[in-house]
Amino acid sequence: MMNNIPHFLEQATNGGGRNKESKIRFFHASSESPKVMIYMDNKYKTNLLYMTSSEYFSLPPGKHQLEVLYSEGKTIKKLNESLSFQPEQIYTYVLFNFANKLEICSFLNDANIPVGESKIRFLHLKQDAPIVDIAVKNRDTVFERLSFMKVTEYLGITPMTIDLEIRESGTKKVIYSIPKAQFNANEVYTIAIAGNVNEKMEIVYLKD
Repeated sequence: MMNNIPHFLEQATNGGGRNKESKIRFFHASSESPKVMIYMDNKYKTNLLYMTSSEYFSLPPGKHQLEVLYSEGKTIKKLNESLSFQPEQIYTYVLFNFANKLEICSFLNDANIPVGESKIRFLHLKQDAPIVDIAVKNRDTVFERLSFMKVTEYLGITPMTIDLEIRESGTKKVIYSIPKAQFNANEVYTIAIAGNVNEKMEIVYLKD
């Protein structure tokens, strides 16, 4: 287990006072555990199926205890982590498989966006995928050199529907196509590149 949960993006989402609540959600990205049960501070929060995310829920800032129950075959296992939240921050916690173990990592979300615009970023969660570039189909690269367990900066865009490609970094080799990706006004997206080792790549849109 990870003792110190890494934050992919050390970026404040709001200023604020000490008593402002934090918001958190969970994204289940490990096919080795088809269903997980999530508890915070010994209180049940949600069940999650593979490739689904929870709604946001609020907690006071400070330390909290996470418990995740999951299955491996017929065996029920438990993941325990101590989490710490800052005031007015918005967190996504990702459950994923690494070295045949369920692990957890986190990143901060920024929901601020100018009226009428959209904002996107990509998250790389597929362990056996190479370093990748994200590009417009047959055109320029938008995000460069995204590696496993990393997330890009947000990019503000005009709302649109567009064909995107995931390419092996530094080449024109397309390893996954994303046709007709739709980004609506006043919405913020994290696009997760997911899939366990030796499984096909999958794309999941998370609205931040």
